[in-house]
Amino acid sequence: MELNDELTSRIEAAVLDVFSTYDFHRATTREIAASAKTSLSKLYAFGSTKDEVFFHFVSRWIAQLASLTEEAAMQTQSGAKERLQAAIRAEFAFYDRDPRLARALFLTLPRGVWIRDQSFNAPGVRQLDR
Repeated sequence: MELNDELTSRIEAAVLDVFSTYDFHRATTREIAASAKTSLSKLYAFGSTKDEVFFHFVSRWIAQLASLTEEAAMQTQSGAKERLQAAIRAEFAFYDRDPRLARALFLTLPRGVWIRDQSFNAPGVRQLDR
């Protein structure tokens, strides 16, 4: 099912809101769908389970973070120390713009489960390993 950008943005915002508010096990797809003002069937365009829906957006956020940190490091013409500092500043700015991202990624995300999910190897996610 192909969803328009506006609905995808609403679902992404709802996923972030729900998973930054509730513990992973307390978050529900019904809560996400209600927050996004959409149906469960449209929500399931991003995965067939709560885990898959969350991991889809986690992968998207991690890819955005990887892109921002890499860009910041590459714009610095100085040495390795300065590039690392630029990347760290970019990462902190990413979380500062929306602290819910930090809560969702550091506190709610069950890393052991996500690592076994195919979204962990999505393009952009593994970019952080470099």
